[in-house]
Amino acid sequence: MRGGIKKIAVAVLFTLGGSLNSFAREKAFELKMELTINGKHISSPRIIAKEGETAMFMQEDQTQKTFIEVVATEDKIVRGKHSVLMKFVVGSIDPDGQKKVIYKPQVLTLVDHKTDLSVVEDIGLSVTASRVSL
Repeated sequence: MRGGIKKIAVAVLFTLGGSLNSFAREKAFELKMELTINGKHISSPRIIAKEGETAMFMQEDQTQKTFIEVVATEDKIVRGKHSVLMKFVVGSIDPDGQKKVIYKPQVLTLVDHKTDLSVVEDIGLSVTASRVSL
């Protein structure tokens, strides 16, 4: 009888331990983006953004350096589905290393839903955010 009680107690501890570990995981989003400037494809970055923290991507070619910063947070559930609020900063970096912000769009979208942002005529940014655990 006592052996059975110990086995149950151990099983409960392992179950609780596994549950506590899953709660300890950090929320994050994998962001798949497409950036175009003046109709020219600039990059297709994929980055992991921890929830509430700034994630950054930089791209350099022969003519320019561009950067994208984003803060992603889980937001309200829209129509029964999870959503994510993303606040972007898109810009360029001059030869002296100074950042020049081109635009700062924000979007609330469904998780795993491709969203196009067209705040400025000559800049195109699309993004799909998927939830991941770290």
